[in-house]
Amino acid sequence: MGILLKIFQLLGAKFTKDFVIFLALKVFLTSLVLISLPIALTYYGSTFLTGIYDRVTDYASTQLGSSSLESVVLNVSGLTAFLVNHLKLVDAFNVIITAIGLRVLLNLIPFSKV
Repeated sequence: MGILLKIFQLLGAKFTKDFVIFLALKVFLTSLVLISLPIALTYYGSTFLTGIYDRVTDYASTQLGSSSLESVVLNVSGLTAFLVNHLKLVDAFNVIITAIGLRVLLNLIPFSKV
């Protein structure tokens, strides 16, 4: 009985040490991700998106030639503006585009059924 108890004590000490190391590593990595990942994404993500925005607007400006970007925007007036305003078509379009964007984003997540 004494030898069996000693074996279980040694195994328990080994697994306890491994579990404590695993738990400490898990807590450290979780706190690191929760603290530094948002900071890095805020800085580098905004820099990345600003660069993309600049490249797209530069490309659009060169493709339009002499006309400006403002001429591309649809300007509605009269009965069309009345219907767009009262039917809230801009808000509906925003909701539809957001839903499509979320669907595409969810499809990019691996191993998920959407």
